[in-house]
Amino acid sequence: MALLHPGRAVTCSKHIQDNCISTGVTSPQIKCTLQRTASRTHHALRRHRRFCSSSLTSSVTDSTDEVPLADLQVMLEDAVRQEDYQAAAKLRDELTRRQSDSRSMVEEANRRFYDAFQRNDFKAMNDIWGQGEQVQCIHPAAACIASRKNVMESWRMILRGAPMSISLEDVRIFVSDSMAFVTCIEVMDAGDSRGRTAATNVFEKQNGRWVLVHHHGSPTPVFV
Repeated sequence: MALLHPGRAVTCSKHIQDNCISTGVTSPQIKCTLQRTASRTHHALRRHRRFCSSSLTSSVTDSTDEVPLADLQVMLEDAVRQEDYQAAAKLRDELTRRQSDSRSMVEEANRRFYDAFQRNDFKAMNDIWGQGEQVQCIHPAAACIASRKNVMESWRMILRGAPMSISLEDVRIFVSDSMAFVTCIEVMDAGDSRGRTAATNVFEKQNGRWVLVHHHGSPTPVFV
């Protein structure tokens, strides 16, 4: 059945009225015809809205684990626009759950990076770094080191030093489907020396795991 847009329904009704007048159809007949047209249009539009609403709600009840977070956000906005608040609530909850799960996994990956760092554990450090030509590292006051091989060699040299205690401040985590980045302040205490470094850690989801692909550390003033 063809559905009439509200604007088209008005035009159609006007056309019927003009046509009836030109052919000599009486006013009661015109009124009856217009009422039938308006009724059919009204029911068709209601049916169309119910169909759109049920389709959206049905799509929400399907598994959304594979739907990108950006697409879930678009679906949520569409549901609100259509005033389908039941679907919107489900999409909101699913989006919150997915973001929370990803955030927790990235937070754990970031913790493992600093745990390997302060324990001088090269094996654990090697495991947390990902693969690919995008792997880079910028140590404080140093140039950018590119390629996984060179990055890991730099960490091998650093982890040969004395162990240090590292605590984090002002940790902020931002997550998308396959990429995430963490900004924080590293507070390092090596006993006779103490320092603060502003760090950015970029993680990528590879083979279902969040791994580090970029680390950038910049010295910051130490506040006593």
